[in-house]
Amino acid sequence: MYSTVRSLVLLLTLALVAGCVQDTPSPTAQQELVDRARISFDKLMTHPDFTELPDYVKRANALLIFPSIVKGAFGLGGEGGNGVLVARGPNGWSDPAFYRVSAGSLGLQVGGQVSEVIFTVMSDKGLDALISNQFKFGGVSLDGTAVVKRDDLNEGYYGKGATPYAILIERRFTNPNTSALKASLSAF
Repeated sequence: MYSTVRSLVLLLTLALVAGCVQDTPSPTAQQELVDRARISFDKLMTHPDFTELPDYVKRANALLIFPSIVKGAFGLGGEGGNGVLVARGPNGWSDPAFYRVSAGSLGLQVGGQVSEVIFTVMSDKGLDALISNQFKFGGVSLDGTAVVKRDDLNEGYYGKGATPYAILIERRFTNPNTSALKASLSAF
């Protein structure tokens, strides 16, 4: 009986995490993600616990902003969320490209957590790896984490052919509804 209950809780936990990262938002939900990314960026940039973050952002080639990463575990764990990637260029910050972060873990663990995260990408090589989908984070808390482009969300928000490369590097796609996010970014 205990193993059946544990299996059921595990399946519900994984379904919750999978549901958070695999849904395909409507264009309105995509705009909400862009707006939430701006709010998270503004909040984290002024938070007293992250006083070094503005210096990193000023030197960053790109930023991955995840307004909500959901983590859940009961023996097996998983985490994930949708976010945006922006790149700095000669004319300022690009419009955002949509990405998903997901991870799994195994071990003695129970619980859940929701976090706001900004990853600073400090080199062209790091940005190239993200754009070409060959990027995996390492380290204790992010071991096994994959960052994956969301072409479905990019095309839904910008139009057909809107890949991260076309949005971030070529800058062939823009959306006027990203102006608030870009204004926040341009302060750095």
